[in-house]
Amino acid sequence: MQTGGTGVQAHNAFFGEEYVAPEPVSWDDLRASGADFVEPGETAQWHAAQTALQRHGLIVLVGAIGSGRGILGLRLLRLALPPNGSIYRLNPDWSKPKTKYLPELQREGVVLDLSFTSHELPDEDFGRHLVDYGKQNLQRRQYTVVLSTPELWDGSLAHATQQVTFRFDGPDPTTLITRNLKLRKSEDRVGWLSESGVAAIISSRPRPSDALRLSEIISASLDKEDLAKRLGEFTGWREYIEGRLLYPADIKPAPDLLTTRTVLWSTALIDKAPGRSVIASSNLLLGRLGVDRTPVALAQEPTLGKKMQAAHVPHENGIVNLSKDRAKLDLAVLRHLLKEFPGIRKQVLEWIGEVFALGPLPKGDVKRAMERVVHLACEENDAELLRTVTTDLSEARHSIAVQVLTEAALSSGNGAYVRNQLYRWVKGKPNKNALSLVTEICGGELGTRKPEIALIRLRLVAENDQSDSTELARALANLARTEPDLVFRALRSWLSKEELQAAGRAAFLSLAGSSAGRTLLLGPNGERLRSAEDRTWLVQTWSRAVEGQDLGSPAGRAFAEWSELVSQGELPKESQQLLAEVFRREQDSLMYQYIAKDTPGSRGLLRFIMADPNEEAPSK
Repeated sequence: MQTGGTGVQAHNAFFGEEYVAPEPVSWDDLRASGADFVEPGETAQWHAAQTALQRHGLIVLVGAIGSGRGILGLRLLRLALPPNGSIYRLNPDWSKPKTKYLPELQREGVVLDLSFTSHELPDEDFGRHLVDYGKQNLQRRQYTVVLSTPELWDGSLAHATQQVTFRFDGPDPTTLITRNLKLRKSEDRVGWLSESGVAAIISSRPRPSDALRLSEIISASLDKEDLAKRLGEFTGWREYIEGRLLYPADIKPAPDLLTTRTVLWSTALIDKAPGRSVIASSNLLLGRLGVDRTPVALAQEPTLGKKMQAAHVPHENGIVNLSKDRAKLDLAVLRHLLKEFPGIRKQVLEWIGEVFALGPLPKGDVKRAMERVVHLACEENDAELLRTVTTDLSEARHSIAVQVLTEAALSSGNGAYVRNQLYRWVKGKPNKNALSLVTEICGGELGTRKPEIALIRLRLVAENDQSDSTELARALANLARTEPDLVFRALRSWLSKEELQAAGRAAFLSLAGSSAGRTLLLGPNGERLRSAEDRTWLVQTWSRAVEGQDLGSPAGRAFAEWSELVSQGELPKESQQLLAEVFRREQDSLMYQYIAKDTPGSRGLLRFIMADPNEEAPSK
């Protein structure tokens, strides 16, 4: 079974509209759908799904995220395709799902995950179009598996796709755990599955990923007593949190209940940080909750150590370690806080953003806290929580947020969700901080590894940021170095569509203002100036860019900069004729304003532009 190499990335490159990026399925997922696959218990329905895929070319698998439907879909595709058929995941970048953006392939399988809601709901007839898409592509032996959730696949969608929609329970956890224990050479521990704590977890039918984690814990535990201590991870440590952590230890003098809880919650957010940072973060949360303490009250409070002791927070050598003996307790406490205290959710989210922006934390601790929040936001599909990372950050913390979000956007587990959120952040009327983060992310590693996806977001940035944006210029210049042809095609696509010309103009001027961008526009050796088609396009684009602008505008400054660079021999001499033609077209507006100043610089520019284009430009 192949996983790539067919040039699918070229399909549906709707740079200015929407784009569906195909990505090869990872070997780990393919392996899970191969020899390690556990068939669902609903045998008749399983065979019906295979038949429906062969007959209609498309089926919809509906289930909760993490229920194993993705592995089921891959298995169905492997059964339908020939041995050399390839399988791709489709990562849509669209404001509204439409089948016209989906690829048409030959003898290949695709998985389309519609679990993440788009910017807009699909049209009423999207389900019918989806069924038609499957039938049309069946002629090419393309098979499509759509994944969605019960909450999203409802109404007209569910009605139109009823004949191709299937719902399965997750694979039998006992079978999955037993098989995994054998792979780990721990067959002797299969009998532990009957232990009361383990049996209770299995009876709750955990998600496949949780079942595999349980088998890992069983294999790694020292003995049954050690296993019993670790099982709280599967109940989210809820009993432990509610039975012990939320209430102060019996010490004197005892901190008040609210202080104790804010210390616990602060520890969960910035676990493995210095104790003094935890207390400072706790004080920020108390402030958000409206607690105003006088210096006299502060002087009478318990000491830092007593506060930690009251909140049951382990700390050694001044460093807190909430998850030392209980795996993922930090995430469990944060999850519990957000779910069980909805009345203070607004204040909690504001506090998290404040810790990122102002909290007294070293860089390493900020990064771990951001990673913790991003992980939890992805796990819970919590867009509001993820947005706390877009708080107004200092330069140093901004770079940490870029790093954390880039890693998340490129991860196999959470990448699709994070990239979807980056798209939303720059769609519509985004805030300045979100624009800045997305611009830098797309101009960095995300742009290098997924340039089409990055370009769509940068187009939206250009659409929303018509100012002289240094960040946009830097991002586009970085992409121009690694993917010059792709960037050039995207730019021409944007400028060819009336509704996208504002974004195209902003992108053009951003590129015109950088060395890499000028090389892209003119060609590495100025060859675009010697192509009649490209040269005409450059003249028209420059003319539209400077029309009605003054010399203080980004267009005016860029035009003057190009003139200066040509005069210094920094640009090909053919650029002089290009600028002269733009000048003659626009002399009644922008250029006239500059020359009317009658300064030495403006007179020199006029003489240079109108000089004989065959005259040698001065040497560098």
